[in-house]
Amino acid sequence: MRHHLHLPWKDLNLSVSLDYPPSYSSDKGTAFPIVIICHGFIGSKVGVNRLFVKACDALNELGYVLIRFDYAGCGESEGDYGSNTLDGFIDQTKAVLNFAKTLSCVDPSSITLIGHSLGGAVATLASLKEPDVKRLILWSPVGNPSKDICEIIQKGSNNLYDYQGYCISEAFITSLEDHQPIELCPFFLGDVLIIHGEADEEIPVQYATQYANAFNTRTNGNCQLYTIKEANHTYSSTTTYQELITITKQWVMERALEKSELRA
Repeated sequence: MRHHLHLPWKDLNLSVSLDYPPSYSSDKGTAFPIVIICHGFIGSKVGVNRLFVKACDALNELGYVLIRFDYAGCGESEGDYGSNTLDGFIDQTKAVLNFAKTLSCVDPSSITLIGHSLGGAVATLASLKEPDVKRLILWSPVGNPSKDICEIIQKGSNNLYDYQGYCISEAFITSLEDHQPIELCPFFLGDVLIIHGEADEEIPVQYATQYANAFNTRTNGNCQLYTIKEANHTYSSTTTYQELITITKQWVMERALEKSELRA
């Protein structure tokens, strides 16, 4: 069951898609594990070629509640994207997490964040501020937000970066400089899955190894790394998408079986 709603954040409304697992209608009163998907730079909760919708459907069938949402100024959410900051994205993610924990059908002890591209950096940073996040899945994560985003866009007049119809403010760019997510990975205590395409021309696949190395310095929490041959940044081919979602499903099922969480 898919529901669309608006979640207040400051003076804006964020567009949210909430999906209940198939057994929800006959199993009310049960608390299900939840996955929240964080999209990337100027993205949306749909994803390129419906990446996030397809992933949502696949995980939903396993017995997960799924939340996808648009960051302010993206998709159907209110606001001006270029006026955002990375701290704002983290705060919006926290707002969605707090909303998720109010749902009676959600097990607040079983929260997983999926972050793609810049959303991977945001999910990593948000998880450090929200101890209820127990698992982290990073798809093609940005490793150096300032460097990576500035290489994608070009600075124009009036200190604005104009990219695909979005005017990105200097404050947005400055906020990226304040965060180095890989350096903070050792402080996340949960399990981590990292997947990156070997043919990614936007975000270097080497970041996946850097993330994994940082997570593997921990004494708590497991980290698994997979690279997918011929996969681009958005896993656009049928073959690479299937490999992405198969790895992801297998990983979440293994974690869930350890805790006896799934009730699909």
